[in-house]
Amino acid sequence: MWLMREVKKIVHIFLVLILMGGCDSKKKEYAWKTGTTEYEGFPLLLRLPVGLDYDSLQYQYPRLFLVTHTLDIVQQSGLPDATYNKGLIEFDDAMVTLFSNNNSGLTVLVETFCGKRIYYMYVSNSADTETAMKHMQKNYSDCRLTWQLKNDSQWGFIRKYAKDYGL
Repeated sequence: MWLMREVKKIVHIFLVLILMGGCDSKKKEYAWKTGTTEYEGFPLLLRLPVGLDYDSLQYQYPRLFLVTHTLDIVQQSGLPDATYNKGLIEFDDAMVTLFSNNNSGLTVLVETFCGKRIYYMYVSNSADTETAMKHMQKNYSDCRLTWQLKNDSQWGFIRKYAKDYGL
């Protein structure tokens, strides 16, 4: 009887560990670090996830996908108007998680400068960037978006950017 209870406890613990391991396989959430600097006399706002392992992720996501959002209401500094910026929260979340929701990519940097916000994402070879952008244009038709896709299997862009800005 005692042995049977102990076996049940062990099986229960084993199942809990398996379920917890399954949760780890879902998308990983990253904390974001923000910063402000100046470039060419204008404020430059930066946001990037903390703790990315460039060395391992570069193999999973070898292409750099840049999405530029031309902001509609900006101050003289080129930064978005505060009220307008608050209205972009849903759009911003959709952009930042565009590929991480299905594990086909992740956002490594968001840069706001001179009336534009650029989302820098690394994506897998199988990521369907065209369909993703058609989805964004359909759901956020008021946002002016342009995008480009580049090969960057060594993550040279973000490595240089992080070095240049001490990130």
